[in-house]
Amino acid sequence: MYLTTTLFSALTLSLTASSSLLPADTHKRATDYSGQETQLTFFGYPDNCDSTGCYYSETAYQCSNPDGSSRNGAQGDGSYNNPLSVAFQPGGNFQQCGIIYIAYLQKFGILDGLCASCDTNHLDIWIDSSCSDDASNVCSCEDSLTPGSDQYVPPSPLVPSLIPYPPHSLLF
Repeated sequence: MYLTTTLFSALTLSLTASSSLLPADTHKRATDYSGQETQLTFFGYPDNCDSTGCYYSETAYQCSNPDGSSRNGAQGDGSYNNPLSVAFQPGGNFQQCGIIYIAYLQKFGILDGLCASCDTNHLDIWIDSSCSDDASNVCSCEDSLTPGSDQYVPPSPLVPSLIPYPPHSLLF
């Protein structure tokens, strides 16, 4: 019984200490690299519709995944080799087809979209959706994911060896 209680207490202490230190530590390591505080918003298919129809999966730039595989429109699971589609306004620190790490989501993104309503300090991140999804639900999801303040994002192109906090190291 003593051994079980001791192990449980040690495990609880370890998990509590790890999770309470993670956000501050992640932000500290992220700010060691040149980048910028960036407004993050989200977009889905309702943002890509006009009077002629929906273009929910088209992207402005024909980028390849980091492993060289082709991309078929807005997509991604956020892994390094299948990053989330991100729309941006050219002219700032971010470059077309650049790979970025979005610490707020603990996911990677690829700058393959053009955001007409963004300035150069604003990224719009794709959420998986289609014309068959309810537009109000997609917009509610976008709003709920949008952080209340700017987030640190390193500039692109991101060199994988310089990623200060790969997602797998954040687990424990």
